[in-house]
Amino acid sequence: MSLPGPLNRPKIRLASRLFHRFLGHYLSDPLALHYAVRIFIGTVFLWILLQRADDTNAIWAIITMVFVTEPHMRTALDTFRLRIYNTAVGCAIALIALLIVGPRAWTVPIGVTLAVLFSTRTPESPAAWRTTPVAAGVVLTGGLAGNSWAAGLQIALIRAGEVLLGGLTAVAIAWAMSLVWMPAAPKKVDDADGTPV
Repeated sequence: MSLPGPLNRPKIRLASRLFHRFLGHYLSDPLALHYAVRIFIGTVFLWILLQRADDTNAIWAIITMVFVTEPHMRTALDTFRLRIYNTAVGCAIALIALLIVGPRAWTVPIGVTLAVLFSTRTPESPAAWRTTPVAAGVVLTGGLAGNSWAAGLQIALIRAGEVLLGGLTAVAIAWAMSLVWMPAAPKKVDDADGTPV
């Protein structure tokens, strides 16, 4: 089938073949497509919602939504719980540091280091420990920039709210998608030689 009129050009045909080859590659991996659809839906929802709420920085909600996005509801809930826990711990460590020491430049590295020490010792979240020092760093630098404990508290509450919103969005999308489109379970791979079991 040839394209009519001005669309019948070699460059357009080449672009069409490349697009179909590219799209075919991603359509052959249903889990990748599943993640992409979930993250697209979540990002659009969060962006529109937070823009309407005059929050021009929706990045924490979007980051959390991406971290929590999982194809299976149980995994999404576990990831969400750990994300909320680690964010709350990081904010608490930062607020305690700001309360005790005050907004000083050296408070940031000490507070972040304390958050790392605390979070890496938490047995149930070995992979999610990085959230704690990141949250502590954001709150500490906010308190330093605002030159007060109150500024740190305000940032902690806003960030925790955004994390909660992003996580709830991911869990809601996991639930809704489980009703209409559940990807097949991944094939188990033998660790010894990498062949499917």
